[in-house]
Amino acid sequence: MEALPILPLVFLAVVSTLSAPQLDVSTASPSEVEVKRQAAIVDSKGDSERKPAALRWLRKHAKDPNARFAIPALERCVLGTDVEEVRKEAVECATEIALNGKEPCPLAVVKASLDYSDSVRDAGGQCIERFKTFAPRSLEFLLEEPIGFSLGRRLEDRLIPIGIVGRKDERALKAIEKAMKHEHFFIRYDARYAKFSALDDFDDYLRYIILVQESADEKESADRVVRVKDNLRRIGAASRVIHWTNKRPDDLARALLKLTKDPAPSMRRGATRLISASAVHVDWPRAKPIYEVTIPGDNLIETLEPNPNRPIPQWRSKASVRLLELGAEKRLKEIRDGDPDPTVRAAAERGLKRYEYAKTLPNP
Repeated sequence: MEALPILPLVFLAVVSTLSAPQLDVSTASPSEVEVKRQAAIVDSKGDSERKPAALRWLRKHAKDPNARFAIPALERCVLGTDVEEVRKEAVECATEIALNGKEPCPLAVVKASLDYSDSVRDAGGQCIERFKTFAPRSLEFLLEEPIGFSLGRRLEDRLIPIGIVGRKDERALKAIEKAMKHEHFFIRYDARYAKFSALDDFDDYLRYIILVQESADEKESADRVVRVKDNLRRIGAASRVIHWTNKRPDDLARALLKLTKDPAPSMRRGATRLISASAVHVDWPRAKPIYEVTIPGDNLIETLEPNPNRPIPQWRSKASVRLLELGAEKRLKEIRDGDPDPTVRAAAERGLKRYEYAKTLPNP
């Protein structure tokens, strides 16, 4: 029998293969089985060497629908693994998956905000701020967790999470109001920020920040640790305003102009100083080695002075653009020429000079 020609058959096979729809393996979503296999590594006891790679794999696929099957294992990892870096990675991975899946914040991420490790606690605190809804029992955990337990040693660790998770819940607000009367300033400050996190009352919190910056009668603690915490809160308040100049420029501009008409000279002075300080954008982390950083006693907001030996590109902040649109320059001239307090007039004079300089800079 005559053998069939081989070449035409090979040609047909190649053409069929090329014309068939091709599966892009590199972009294919992982199966539920594969997700659970990686999650099992994360959930395993004592397998710390393989866990980082499995966590990276899960985080890479956080947007895939099947990634949600890993959340229970990630939660157990957060609460049951001794390795600090693994717990931190598990917190961040669970957060990414839950956010992409429009899921509530996992309870383990809330618990991580009270972790005994600074890095895990910081990661947990930053992650819960990204959520609007939380797993059942989240607020109850924060309110009921006894001080002294390994998760949640200090009152200061839980105040801001209570505000973020509790929102307008009466139980959360009651705990925050109680902490606002604490003997230590840094606890009172955290309670104020917790209240802001719960209610988003921008004007009220900005007024408090100005009060903190302008107050010279706050009693300094004899305890060195407490003094450090107090000063960190004051610097944090200044950093938050700097952050708002580009993240919430409309709210900041409107509130500052309103406060320049406050009956209290210290409030008018503080608002005027902040209008001045908001003129130029400063990227705080990168500015530190390029700017001469000083901490004047009267106002921590104005802590950065340009170093002429190391100039960097600058631009106007979004808040300064909005302030000028709302008539800030005219208002500063009114303050300079007519405010009864000389310190407020001096602050307005500095602000006008700063805005003249800001006009030479590019818009954000």
